[in-house]
Amino acid sequence: MRDAARVLVRVASPVRGGSPGYSVFHVVRALEILSRGPVGRVQLALELGVGEASSRTMLERLEGEGLVGKGRWGAFVTDRGLEVLRAFRDSFRIYRVNVEGLGWGEASLIVFKAMKPPRDLVEVYSIRDYIVAEGCRESIIGGVVGGSTIYPGMPRELKQLLDKSIPGEALEEGVTHIIVKAGNEDRAISALIKLAGSLPEGGGAPLALFP
Repeated sequence: MRDAARVLVRVASPVRGGSPGYSVFHVVRALEILSRGPVGRVQLALELGVGEASSRTMLERLEGEGLVGKGRWGAFVTDRGLEVLRAFRDSFRIYRVNVEGLGWGEASLIVFKAMKPPRDLVEVYSIRDYIVAEGCRESIIGGVVGGSTIYPGMPRELKQLLDKSIPGEALEEGVTHIIVKAGNEDRAISALIKLAGSLPEGGGAPLALFP
């Protein structure tokens, strides 16, 4: 996931002081859309909800990274692009959860399979900093260790309420949980991809990627 994350971040990185009109998550969505068949930049812009200029810039960068090619009917995903998309799909799962007992109502649980769960509040804050930087100010961060959920810093009674809403398929050993209010999934995923891409080769505590 680390190498795939770095490519995705490069495509969405600012150039000459200006940020593109799209996020890392938009880049992933673009690959998803293009994987279904060739699409022109105008149609891609409409499906992503970005401007045509942003769509053109994104496609140029994706082509420069070897992730897409251009054909008669529009842009299409290359084999390398499919590899990056596969790494993303293998690393993330999203579930709807109800955390009404915590005052949130409907929320999304993002299961990040490529990163070890945080063991204490220091590691939680390291992850949260990335999420806040993407504009998502509220999140619950934890994971699964020894067959049980851990959410460092969360009071026991609140954790018990939360555990009732976690689906069994999200309890895979060693995964990281990020819970955000519904509608903030794209920001949180962009943050996690940036975090994964920032890690040094070989990983390392506290935010080590699995081999």
